[in-house]
Amino acid sequence: MNQSDLLHIVKTAISQGRFDAAIKPLEQILTLLKFDFDNGIDREKNGKAYNALLKVRKECIAGVLSSESYRILRLEQPRKEEPKVEPAPEARPEPKPAPKPEPKAEKKEEISPEEAALAGGSNEYQFHWDEIPTVTFEDIAGLDECKALVERKVLLPLLHPEMLEGYVNGGGGGVCLYGPPGTGKTMISAAIANKIKAKFCSITPSDLLNQGVGNTEKAVKTLFAEARSFPCAVIYFDEMDSIAPKNTKSSVTRQLRSEFLAQLQGVSSYGEKTGNILFLICATNKPWDIDSAFLRPGRFGTKIYVGLPDAEARRYIVTHRLDKLRKKGAVEIRDDIDVDFIVEKTNGFNCADVSNLLNTVEEVSFARLAKTNEKYIANEDFIRVLKKTVSSVQADDIEKLDAWRKENDAPIVFDDEEEPKPEESKEEPQPVEPAPEEKKPEEPPTEKGE
Repeated sequence: MNQSDLLHIVKTAISQGRFDAAIKPLEQILTLLKFDFDNGIDREKNGKAYNALLKVRKECIAGVLSSESYRILRLEQPRKEEPKVEPAPEARPEPKPAPKPEPKAEKKEEISPEEAALAGGSNEYQFHWDEIPTVTFEDIAGLDECKALVERKVLLPLLHPEMLEGYVNGGGGGVCLYGPPGTGKTMISAAIANKIKAKFCSITPSDLLNQGVGNTEKAVKTLFAEARSFPCAVIYFDEMDSIAPKNTKSSVTRQLRSEFLAQLQGVSSYGEKTGNILFLICATNKPWDIDSAFLRPGRFGTKIYVGLPDAEARRYIVTHRLDKLRKKGAVEIRDDIDVDFIVEKTNGFNCADVSNLLNTVEEVSFARLAKTNEKYIANEDFIRVLKKTVSSVQADDIEKLDAWRKENDAPIVFDDEEEPKPEESKEEPQPVEPAPEEKKPEEPPTEKGE
């Protein structure tokens, strides 16, 4: 439905005195106006319309509309109550207090900080919201275990909340993706947003911390207010260890941390109350540096390890790039390229390292083209580059991540894990079986044998 259709529904409902029925279409109009405002479409016009309809929505919730609201909607204010009051001569002064709806204008002061941030139309804390990302899980190489966890712990509860009915654990809360740098945490977050058809906003520490003293809280409030204005939104916090560090002497960081925690209250039950979806994801290479208050259940309690790409994932990255070059047809891809050799030599590389290797190989090919006018990529190019290429992943970081994972990851129960139980039962009868075998040699006495 477009704005005119929604506005027609609002007018019809209000003219019939059904203020409750006008609230939802009003909220939909507000979302459309906010979208146009953010995208620079008639900013002044849409900003004024947003503020005006925001007041109408609040009065609908209160159950009484002021004459100004009727004028905004171009509706004739009902005057049926006046003749009822006229028969009583003493009742004539009563219409004078009729402007009682006007005091409700005082409720402007009661507007929440989130609504004030949006209604104000300030560009100071505008965040960039992408439309539904195009990245899918099919675009992410390997990480099958990680994808399976995301599917079960994130996507199923979000896409099928009815499946949780009857369980005490109603789901909720955000996800913390942790692991070495360059392993695809951002892509996984974008793929989640794609799967649930959500608007996506990626936040870095500088987006919040560089606002100055006293402004970080306003920035956080604005961010969450914008997210709640969409039917479905995903906020991705990169480098969470810098946004919410365990130990800090910075007053700005402490203010940010406090406001962030305040905004997290109620996020886990937000969907049940509003019907909208607001999902939070954070990523870090150093989960041990994050304030534990953020990693508890209901906040970023679901922790998923995003590890280095395995052999199949590295093979996919290499072959996918070579296939792209073949399709373009401008560069000759020689048949002597040994993909198995490349996969073996890139063991311990992250996804970014493998991509960087392929970029360097293309640079080598380009440099040769300038000298010999030959445009090709061969196995010798990979051998040459691999001799000088080293993984950017630090062994110490992997050890720390493994240790933290063992201490903090909650045990996960799968149906497949029930299989070891019969193995335990097999071990128990084994020591019992030798017992009857020992009795057999005792049966034949020496006398009978003679």
